[in-house]
Parts: sequence; C-alpha cells; structure tokens
Amino acid sequence: MNKNFAISSRLDFLSGGGEMGERIRNFDWSKTPLGDPETWEQSLKTCVRIILTSAQPMFVWWGPSLNAIYNDSYAQIMGKKHPAGVGARAQDIWFEIWDQLVSKIKSVERNEGTYDESFFFIMERKGYQEEVYVSFSYSPAPGDDGKVKGIFCVCSENTERVINERRLQTLRDLGSIAFDEKSLNSIYRYVAEALGKNNKDFPFAIIYDIERNGCNAVAAAATGTNGNQYVLPEVIDLQNPTDITSDFVQAFRTNKVIVSGITKPQDDIPKGAWRKAASQFIYIPVGAAGSNHPYAILFAALNPYRQFDEGYLQFCELVGERVSLEINKMLTLEEERKRAAALEEIDKAKTVFFSNISHEFRTPLTLILSPLEELINQQHGSLNATDKQCRNGAPQCIAFAQTGEYPARFQPYRIGPAPGKLCAYRYCFIHKKAGRQFRIGDGESGAAVDR
Repeated sequence: MNKNFAISSRLDFLSGGGEMGERIRNFDWSKTPLGDPETWEQSLKTCVRIILTSAQPMFVWWGPSLNAIYNDSYAQIMGKKHPAGVGARAQDIWFEIWDQLVSKIKSVERNEGTYDESFFFIMERKGYQEEVYVSFSYSPAPGDDGKVKGIFCVCSENTERVINERRLQTLRDLGSIAFDEKSLNSIYRYVAEALGKNNKDFPFAIIYDIERNGCNAVAAAATGTNGNQYVLPEVIDLQNPTDITSDFVQAFRTNKVIVSGITKPQDDIPKGAWRKAASQFIYIPVGAAGSNHPYAILFAALNPYRQFDEGYLQFCELVGERVSLEINKMLTLEEERKRAAALEEIDKAKTVFFSNISHEFRTPLTLILSPLEELINQQHGSLNATDKQCRNGAPQCIAFAQTGEYPARFQPYRIGPAPGKLCAYRYCFIHKKAGRQFRIGDGESGAAVDR
C-alpha cells in the first residue's frame, strides 16, 4: 500500500484518529493476515471506526493471529510496546502476561464476553517489570458471516488509584494505633503490624530503636522477616559504620531519608507479596520533639515492581511522620504521668509533714486548754458559746492539717438589713457607671452560716 495514499470513500473509516489514525493509514497491512484495508470485512471496519473516534482506550484483535489495531488512548497503556504493536500479533505484544489472558480469550471464542475490575498484571512496557492494574472487557467481534472473528476490548488503567488507595490505607492503619502499654516498644510492634499489611510497598521492614546515648541502634520490631535479620545486623554501631551500615548511619546523622540499592539481589531476602526480592532499600528516620537525632530508623525493602518516584518518596516520608507523631504522643503522655507522679509525691510529703506536726501541736495545746478550761469554769461557772468555739477550733485546725478537710456545721442565721444597705450603696455606684440593675434582698430570709 502506498504510505501517502488519499483516503477514498471505501477507506473513510480510517479518517481522523490522531496519531494512531495516521499510523494505521500509513501501515503496510499487506504484510499481515488482515491484508489491504479495502478488503477488510465491514464488521472490522466498523470496529476500527469506533476505536479511532473514541477517547476511551480501545483495541480490536482480529483474525486467527489476533493482529492488533488500537487508538491513541490505548497506546499510552502500551508504553514502549507502541508503535511496534500496530498490526502485531497480540501474543507477541503481551508475551509476559499471555498466560493470564488465555482463559479470557477462550471465553470470547465461545461467544462469551468477560469483564475484570482492576485486574493485576506484571507488565514489561517501560523497560522494566511493573505492577499494573487494568479494568477491561473482552467482547466477541463477529465477522460478516456472524462467526466470531476477533476480540473487541474497552479498558482503563487503574494503577495509580489502586496503589494510592493501598498507601492511604497504610497511613490510616498507622493513625489508628491503639496501644495500652504506652511504651516505645509497643509503638514499634504496632507499626510493624501495620506495615505488614502492606507487604507490596514494603516487602519487609525492621524498626531500629536508637539508644539515647546515640551509640547503637537495636532492632526492636520487624515484619516479613520471620524473626531473622536481613541485609543489616541486629545491632548497628553508629559510631563506627561499615560498608553494610554506612547508609543507615548516614540517615541517622543527617536525619534524612536515604535510598540505596544492591547490584545483585539476594535470594534469601524476604519477597513479601512478590515473586522476586527487592533490589532497593529505604532508611526512614523517625524523629521526636526536642531531639536532634532520630528516635528510631525504619529500614525497609521497596517494591521491586515500582519505580521509586516522587510519589513513593512522599509516601515513605508520610509513614515516618506518622510514626513520629505516635512517638511524640507517647512521650507527652509519659511526661504527664511523671508530672502526676511528682505531684502525688508532693501531696504525700505534705500529708506526712502535717501529720507529724499535728502531734507536735496536739500535746502543748492539750496542756494549755485543759488548765484554761478549768480556770474559766472556776470564774464563770461554765464556758459560753464563744469560749467553746475557740476551744473546739484547735482540734479542728489539727484535723484540717492532717486531712485537708474542714468539718463545717451550717446553721440558719438571719443576716439583717445592714449587709443589704452596704451592697445597695456599692451597686448604686455600679449602676451609674455600667447601667446594670441589681436586686438586693432584705436579709430577713436568713442564710446558712458555719458556726
């Protein structure tokens, strides 16, 4: 076919379509089982016309070899497989996931459509193996004779949405930590459990607690390691880094996220949810208020099927901030407990002091009050109410010093008009200045007074 042919009325179904429309028009279809577009079945022409005029990712695989025709939107999903995929056999395009597609293709051959929501694939479309999620439907595409001649597909990629939802769930799990022991070790354990639920972004993770003197880091909790340490030793000397621990020590000293890789993946490294081990690792410092160095460092393997891009970095930083928040909450609670304990000790000391001093007061007061009461009885015959109140006041003061409580005995008492007159004079002045009104009782109704 001439690459610069003019579109005739028989080829108007190839008009438009952006980049892919031009590629389809300029492609030499005579070298494929489909042959010249002028000879294509009308049903295939209809499928191609729908594909080229749609903004939704679409393709049709036609003929016994399932040769591919797709639009611009689907070309973005194909990545580096485009433009070589134009007219190519579907099995040659998607060789790495073909085993997952065979059963669906068989269903279409039986004239049965399929639909999958966010189906998981490991694709090689960008030069590396990648975690991908696609929603797609396979529909039988009949030929002019009514028999199934191809597969018509409408699809959309959901990779970013699925991964972002997974990461948000991890952050929610870290934010919903409910710990009763209120200690660093309990926080580390719960953090490890939360990260263990996301063994795709973190195939394994180890939380190292930094000794307060800054000399060593000790593995405090882990997930995905089956109790064994990998890549790093269980205790890391922060003062004397080695080739293995140099990145860890750098993260400690700079208090910044560090990412490192290994050129040869180790088979014994835990793989998490994946079928191959990670080749990149991350060191996430976990800070605390008032500390110049991290309280802990989260060491984790990274997803071997995702590029470590800006979004991945931001997610890891948010994980560190969330763990840091939990540590700060724990430290705040610890300070409050210490303050409460100190106040309790002060209160106990006060009680002991007054209990001791009350004995010192009781003996001389008893020696004074007994002769005084006898002297008053000789002169007046008996104690009047005022004398009795004074006499009883001393034991009450001693009891108050011991317990902090005063045994008040309220009795009704008629106040009289004098306090009311005094208040009226005062409130009259306030009324003039502020424009407020007050109602003052006559004092005849009485009040409760401690006698």
